[in-house]
Amino acid sequence: MYVTDMTHYLDEWGSPVIRGPARRWAAFLGAIVSAASQQDAEAPIPTALRCRRRPGRKPCPGRLWALRREDGFIEWQCGACGDNGIIHHWENTLWDFSAFRPSTASETIDVEVSEAEYGALRSMFILSREEEAIVHRALLFVEETVRLTGTREEWESFVECVAAEANHARERQTRVVLARVVDRIEAALALAGHSSPTPPSGRGLPPNAGRPGQRATSLRVLRGGKADGRRHPRLRFPPTP
Repeated sequence: MYVTDMTHYLDEWGSPVIRGPARRWAAFLGAIVSAASQQDAEAPIPTALRCRRRPGRKPCPGRLWALRREDGFIEWQCGACGDNGIIHHWENTLWDFSAFRPSTASETIDVEVSEAEYGALRSMFILSREEEAIVHRALLFVEETVRLTGTREEWESFVECVAAEANHARERQTRVVLARVVDRIEAALALAGHSSPTPPSGRGLPPNAGRPGQRATSLRVLRGGKADGRRHPRLRFPPTP
């Protein structure tokens, strides 16, 4: 288990580290925070984020589950290999998108995209914080399909940004992928004008939850990989046998 204090990955001005070996790890954990901070507390969510591990030198096919606890800690676990950890002190960092958590009173519209299309959205650099929030709150809907959720006002701003990116992209493949996303958003907005939005789905326990033969994992902290000697609450996602 990895226990991470996100303030260890901020520079003296409070910005995420952008150089050195910690950069990639900070980006990985930051993406988890950006997803979980926008979701309801105590509800495990199937994020659209891929596992970082390469068992047997092959990419793990799993996706990450995350849960934001009432005490503020964020738990995460890969649904395939069981890689897991706990994140704390993420509040008020640039990874914190809790201010953009959709209100329960807001009427939201869902847009389903492929993983390739979702990857193109995550690579965009011209998104505002409000538009980034839509990308980060994505959930894995079914295999290779990602569900994005936002209000009509958020989508109207978001689709203009994606269309602009598609028009100025250098690579033809990127233009084609982003143009498909624009079509999907416009179709969803048009459909929402004639029917009620579909409620989000996919909540529940990870696929490996409740399996017998669970195995305890060693406690590691990121700074130096040494056990910190403290007792931490057990994760809600049982490790893979």
